[in-house]
Formats: sequence, structure tokens, C-alpha cells
Amino acid sequence: MPVFEAIDRQLLDVVAKAFVTEQFAAERVVIREGDEGDRFYMIARGRLEVWREGADKHPQRVAVLSDGDHFGEMALLTDAPRNATVRTLTPATLLALPRGQFLNLVGRSPGMRARVEATFARRQQELATLDAELWRAKKEPVRDVADLTIHPSVDALKGGVPT
Repeated sequence: MPVFEAIDRQLLDVVAKAFVTEQFAAERVVIREGDEGDRFYMIARGRLEVWREGADKHPQRVAVLSDGDHFGEMALLTDAPRNATVRTLTPATLLALPRGQFLNLVGRSPGMRARVEATFARRQQELATLDAELWRAKKEPVRDVADLTIHPSVDALKGGVPT
């Protein structure tokens, strides 16, 4: 899984024990837009779709994710509510890492932090582009995802990964 490629092997061994396996049937909501972010997810197996409410108040499909992809980091890094709904298209096996352990890991691994921040920046841009397109189509205000900032505790984290 690419997001973990730059992590020190010892740290990865500790973190692997913190992940919890979650199974979902097809067509089930994993996270819902507006909810509090409490976990980071890795897709071990399955296909999921990402939806978010557009400026016209109708759901817009943003992406389809599959094996090896991850989601849920934006709410954890920004301490903001979930900005999209993720739903399974097929039965799915997900690996979930609780908020505190995710923030600790990102704080201790510069390589993972760089990968997660790159994904975060790309997703911010994709959402801004989607909002701008919907705004142009409907002439309604755009939600400004550029105001999202990295959660300050990520920089302050030190010490071991809780188990």
C-alpha cells in the first residue's frame, strides 16, 4: 500500500497491530458527509464510491476507490467534519486506524506525512474544482476547501504509537 512505503519497518510493525479489520456488505455507507472523523481507512479488498453534496444540494460522485486506496484522512488532519460520504459498491474489507493512532503515525513518519499531505492537497484541489464547476452551472456560492488546514496536533505529536 503506497501510503506506507516510506515508513520505518519497526514503526510499521507497531502500527499494523493498531489497525482493526472491518467488513462491509455491498451498498453500505462507511462514512457520511458531515459526521465527525474518527478513523483512517485503507481498502484491503473492494470497490467504494465517494459522494459529496454539490452546490445544488444533490449528491455528486467524486471518485471510485479500490484495493490499496485510502480515505478519511482529510477530517483527521483538519479536525473538520467528513467532507464526503463513502459507500461500498462491492463487499469490502477495510483496515481502520483510530484518529489518535493515525495522527501519531503521521507525526512520527515524515515519509508517510508527505504522502498523506500530497493526497490531501490533491483531494482539496479536486473538491475545489468540483465546487467551482457546480457553482458555474448553478451560480451558487462555493464552499471554500482552501480554508482547511492541517490539524496542529500532527506537528506536536511525539512518542510511541498507542496500542
